[in-house]
Amino acid sequence: MILRPTDDGGGIAITQPAHAWVSAQFARAWGGAVAGVERLDETLILAVEQHDIGWHALERAPVRDPATGRPHDFLTLPRPLHTALWSDGVATAEACYGAEVALLISRHGRAVYALTPDEARSAEDRAAIARFRAEQDALEARLRPRIAHDDATLRERARLLFLFDLLALVACGAFGEGEKRAPPARLAAADARLDLRFQTAPNRLEIDPWPFRERCFEVACRARRLAAITFADEAAMRATLREAEEFDHRVLVTPR
Repeated sequence: MILRPTDDGGGIAITQPAHAWVSAQFARAWGGAVAGVERLDETLILAVEQHDIGWHALERAPVRDPATGRPHDFLTLPRPLHTALWSDGVATAEACYGAEVALLISRHGRAVYALTPDEARSAEDRAAIARFRAEQDALEARLRPRIAHDDATLRERARLLFLFDLLALVACGAFGEGEKRAPPARLAAADARLDLRFQTAPNRLEIDPWPFRERCFEVACRARRLAAITFADEAAMRATLREAEEFDHRVLVTPR
């Protein structure tokens, strides 16, 4: 879950699968002279759209963070549960969509866990991530021969998934307002970083350089508006989330 506090003491909640849907909207819009491709293939877009497939169970029954009283989000969820959800998502993706989608989601998980140095983690979290890495390395050894792409192409597809994930996080307000630089992506000329600037009221994301086919476009997903974001107990938190007002979170995406 992405939980963005608002100035009135409440917040906006967007589920991980809804955020992944926004990621896929960026992937479908990608293309043109700057990107160096006309459009991306549907297998890659499917992997982008399903990269948080393991989170469905947690979104049905969110877990309260006792330290804050808020729902655990993607960053605060304890890693033993976090890695279990990701492993389940990879297994579901393989069963439903095949080897490449599963492997891209697996690689994405390993890339996300690599963002935090192991020495900065608790012993319990380090053990959970080590188990996850070993499990996913074994899965890669099993799945890789079934995928036709060469290693360089597969690495680039994983990098694009990572980029679209970040673009959607920014568009969903996970990092608040302001500027951010995306990780390098292969554009027509060479590797480049996208400069991002997000603002609210109205929601707008500006990107430079501009690697999309249309001059501007909109991304959107369902979100919930909460009057409060801290809760005394888990049952009250879950009931509030179930009954919260739904609305369309819309963001206009334009060149800078």
